[in-house]
Amino acid sequence: MKNVTYKFCGLLILFNVFITYGQTFNIQGNISTGSTAVKYASITFIDKNDTLKKYTAITDIVGDYRLNI
Repeated sequence: MKNVTYKFCGLLILFNVFITYGQTFNIQGNISTGSTAVKYASITFIDKNDTLKKYTAITDIVGDYRLNI
């Protein structure tokens, strides 16, 4: 019974790691100053754990941006 329990726990850990590293994130927002949209602004997200990983987007004509990480 212990052997089955250890294998099950190992599979859960492996599955959890797979899910954690396999996730993607959709980040979206709007950049504006008051009621004026900021057109063509550069948006940069930098990975806190690996600063070499940078994700960028440019706002559209109404100030909206979307990033899939």
